[in-house]
Amino acid sequence: TTQWTIVTKGKLVVYTQKQDSKEIEVTEAGPGDVIKHLPGETHAFKAIVPSEAIVCARGPRAAKNYQTDTQKVVITKD
Repeated sequence: TTQWTIVTKGKLVVYTQKQDSKEIEVTEAGPGDVIKHLPGETHAFKAIVPSEAIVCARGPRAAKNYQTDTQKVVITKD
């Protein structure tokens, strides 16, 4: 599933891990920013301040099969 997140308010830290990579990219996003995640990319968001976003998806996750296209990832802090 491809996912687009449009930040409408606040500020987010965005964590992205490309498929078959161990590197985690960390960026910030604010109002008007659009974040695109491709199928197979692990991603997470952390609100720095109270935030709002609109999330759009195309693929299995866009309908009733949401959970069949997701995997729980535990993020630990060293």
